[in-house]
Amino acid sequence: MTQSTPDNASGSQPSTWRQGWRTYRFHLNVLLILIPLAFIPTYFSDFAKRQDSRLDEHTLDEIDVGLCSVMLMRQGTPSARNGAVEQAILFTAVLSDRCRNDVKATYLHVGKSTDPRTTAEIFSGTPNRMTAEVTLPREAGRELWITMTGWDASVHQAHVAMDQASAD
Repeated sequence: MTQSTPDNASGSQPSTWRQGWRTYRFHLNVLLILIPLAFIPTYFSDFAKRQDSRLDEHTLDEIDVGLCSVMLMRQGTPSARNGAVEQAILFTAVLSDRCRNDVKATYLHVGKSTDPRTTAEIFSGTPNRMTAEVTLPREAGRELWITMTGWDASVHQAHVAMDQASAD
């Protein structure tokens, strides 16, 4: 019959650090979870302030896109790309309450397109606040198109005049 031996076969006592770790490791792990949880309310309030501070928006009209109506807003001022030829603008869209569950995807593109999924910027985010950045040429006479696809595979389009979308 064999007799079981302790972990340390030499019979010496484990170090005080090892004893402390065995005794308090549960408490330390709980602290590693609770300390970040204490800062979550501050994080979300700071996040909300950052979102509100960058909302220097120019609201375009509420646009009826057939399936739904969408409020389109231009964020900030346009930033020039490639000199004065084109400008990149960040747009924010908010879907109306009556159709949020019916819209599968929303696209934004310059000029009417037969397949907006290949030539357009898709809005990303929640139906309460979707964003897309579009590069707009400065030439006159073009239009900014909004395309919505529904869960039933229906496609609806509407447009906004380019001068209204890019006006300062």
